[in-house]
Parts: sequence; structure tokens; C-alpha cells
Amino acid sequence: MLNYGLAVLESQVRMAVVAAGLDPTIGYFHGRYGGKQTLVLDLMEPMRPLVDRAVLGFSQAHTFSPGDLTLRDDGICRLNPELARNIVSLVSKRVTASKAVDEILSLLPLRAAFAGGVTDAEVSTRHVRHRPGNGGRRAGR
Repeated sequence: MLNYGLAVLESQVRMAVVAAGLDPTIGYFHGRYGGKQTLVLDLMEPMRPLVDRAVLGFSQAHTFSPGDLTLRDDGICRLNPELARNIVSLVSKRVTASKAVDEILSLLPLRAAFAGGVTDAEVSTRHVRHRPGNGGRRAGR
């Protein structure tokens, strides 16, 4: 259930990042994970406790029945649709009510002040040119 709740959070953060006109693939802390939307992962970190608290509270208050989960032959456990909807609703309400996504995105313009006035385009160019593992070579060479 926690993974499901974090997937909901990731979706909400991704939508906010794209709506703000930011590149979700240029992160700071999760930058070494190629192919991931690392800015989204970075911005999720301070909000993870909201999801943890919501899912833990739900788990403590809910009486589970065997029909709430399905265990597949390959060992993967799936939530039934009703339980999944409950988790989505709970996490969405908590994140929206906290206004955490808006607050974190409002701080992003400050990054230029800390980076010496570097623009998003310059950060993008630096990210592409100096990817970890390419020996400092420019992309395309």
C-alpha cells in the first residue's frame, strides 16, 4: 500500500512540475538514475512522510479482509480496486490539503540565486554535456 501511495504522490508531483514549466528529468539529488524523472523524485522526498503517515493511519484504522488483496502465483500482491481507490483518495486529499507541492515548487526560483544566476537552459545544457559516466565528454561526441 505504501508503494501505491508513493506512486500517487509521484503522479501529483510530476503534474505540478510539468505545469510549472520545469524539466522533470533534471534533478539534483537523484541525478545518477538515468532515464528517471529525477526532479520529481527530488521533490517527492520532503512529502514522503505525509504518505507514510496517511497509509500507516489507514492500515491501523482499517480491518482487512482476504478480499482486499490478491496474491498472484508469482508472489506479487495486488490491492483490490476498492482498496486502491481508498488509498488514492486518502493520499490525494492529504497532499492537496498540505499544499506541500505548491510550497516546494514556490521555492524553486531561488535555485538561480544559489547557482550563481544559472538559467534552466544552462542547467539543462550542463546536465547533457557532463553526464556521470561519460568521462566528461560532451554528449554526441
